Amino acid sequence: VSPLSLELFTGREADRTRLREFLLPYPTGMTIVQGPPGVGKTSLVNVVQQELFAAARRFPLFDVVETTEDTTRESFLLAVLS
Repeated sequence: VSPLSLELFTGREADRTRLREFLLPYPTGMTIVQGPPGVGKTSLVNVVQQELFAAARRFPLFDVVETTEDTTRESFLLAVLS
């Protein structure tokens, strides 16, 4: 997925802030972003990665997982670990 221009990514400031604030105390590790298809998980992750790298030369790792109401804990873990 190609990076989005930060100027073109609008309307998700609260989500961006929440994700950045969650990541700041953790210099390493992996974060899983989950949600239904088409809500912009990958775009959000790409923009926050760009912002964190520009600000602190940190590049957090993410795994983006699509979920539905039928997603069970077992199927979620299988998706993440595969």
